[in-house]
Amino acid sequence: DHFSPMRFFSQESFYGMAVMVALARHEPARPAGIEEIASAQDLPRSFVAKILQKLVRGGLVSSSRGRQRGYTLAVPAERITVRDILEVTEGADFFHRCMFRRRCGDEPTCFLHGIGAAIRADLEARLKSLILADLARGEDLQGAVR
Repeated sequence: DHFSPMRFFSQESFYGMAVMVALARHEPARPAGIEEIASAQDLPRSFVAKILQKLVRGGLVSSSRGRQRGYTLAVPAERITVRDILEVTEGADFFHRCMFRRRCGDEPTCFLHGIGAAIRADLEARLKSLILADLARGEDLQGAVR
């Protein structure tokens, strides 16, 4: 197990955030279709479909069939945190994994484990305070993450 360059968030998480922002900006009374979401955020349709399945399973998005086929937020945007979205897209153990090595779990097996744990805890606290509604409004959140 060699060290690899640190990349904390996956491309899937970026797409997940973009999909959630599109849904938060969408008229809540009418479900949004995959094409509509993809074009609103300039995302590949295939990735949007895959991410939507994950977000539905995670309880953040609802899907509807029939005449009003499409997707809506399952929870109001004011109650969804960035941390909630990352937990669905990255996995429930995301904030408990070592940042530096794949095989370093709860039992520290690398000399950077303690540093990574501190960084993750700080990051998790900050991401809990950022809500989807603020992202959707396009607010400057730089001050919120300091």
